[in-house]
Amino acid sequence: MASLEGYYRIRAPLITISKIMGAEIWTSDKFFQPASYMLMAHMVIYNVCNGYTVLTQISDPVKLMQVTIIFGIASQLIFKFFYAISRKYDLRKMFDIAEETIYQRYSEGNKEEVLILHKTVRYLGIIWKFLALIYSSTLFVFGMWPIYVYYSTGQMVPLFSYEIPLIDPASSFGYILNMFLHVDIYILGILGSILADYTFIFIVFHAVANVDLFILHSKELSDLLIENDPTKNVRAIKEKWNCCMCDHQIATEYLNGTEDIVGLLCLVQVFSCIFTICDAMLLVALTDWYAAVCFLIVVFGEITIYFLIGNFVELKVDELYASVVSVPWNLLNNIQQKEYGYLLARSQRPLILTLFGFAPLNFESYMTVLRALYQFFVMIMQSVE
Repeated sequence: MASLEGYYRIRAPLITISKIMGAEIWTSDKFFQPASYMLMAHMVIYNVCNGYTVLTQISDPVKLMQVTIIFGIASQLIFKFFYAISRKYDLRKMFDIAEETIYQRYSEGNKEEVLILHKTVRYLGIIWKFLALIYSSTLFVFGMWPIYVYYSTGQMVPLFSYEIPLIDPASSFGYILNMFLHVDIYILGILGSILADYTFIFIVFHAVANVDLFILHSKELSDLLIENDPTKNVRAIKEKWNCCMCDHQIATEYLNGTEDIVGLLCLVQVFSCIFTICDAMLLVALTDWYAAVCFLIVVFGEITIYFLIGNFVELKVDELYASVVSVPWNLLNNIQQKEYGYLLARSQRPLILTLFGFAPLNFESYMTVLRALYQFFVMIMQSVE
């Protein structure tokens, strides 16, 4: 049961952060908790401050872009919060299915099955630590900007550019209040980003684990079928075939469920990141504000992770199709050959992650986005020159 305990261990950070953020998917049937209302109050405060600053800085394009550079990230996090709340039972179902069909079913399985479980747990544990480290370190990186400006010019600047209405940011009280609000909202943003991205990766990796289990069992079935022993165990073949059928159904249903949940999230993620990248590139070309470079690196890395994972799923599904085709179906009995026809028919329908059906989440779409961003950057540099 070590694999099941490992599953609970890698799921624990999600439960903890969801309680802090008020997006309790696993531990409560209520849609909103006290922490949810506190988070929504922060959303209102941010949007009021952001809208007020946009109106006051609308005559200065550079200041306006510095204000709106975090709007893309903030808007996607606000959307993800309400989307997760509205789909909490679907999300919980995906986690329950992973626990039942993978860990409870194969925790006491053979060596290869347990190895797949341990690999999934180990990789997710590494990814959790990586996300926590990278996202948390951005607060330190962005926090260096006010310190750098103060020691280089003697001027006190806030962490970000949006201001609290009717409070003078140049006064000591206004500066402290603005900095406190910026840090408070940014910490919530870090926690929200970790929660959203880790949940996405968590679900996708368990979809891949289901595919790996089917590939393993289909290979074992093929080995049984091609044995030269005339007294081969017909019962063992039947049990392994039924196991493959069950694995294929679970894998395809889980992949479909994953696409149903994350498709819209991926679309919002990509478009909000593109908006932020374009804003950051303009600021990099027009100013020496190094925070824009940090935004560019962080958001570009985030969008890259999503496309990498989508491409990884596509490659894994190709392996699933290859495993179906490679089964020596002619050695199956008549009933099993008819059932094998259903597997082939199902293989004709795509099982990939998409941007809500508009485009596949793979390297081809990623390169299309990169080409568009490169053309935008070239246009900016020509305009600046």
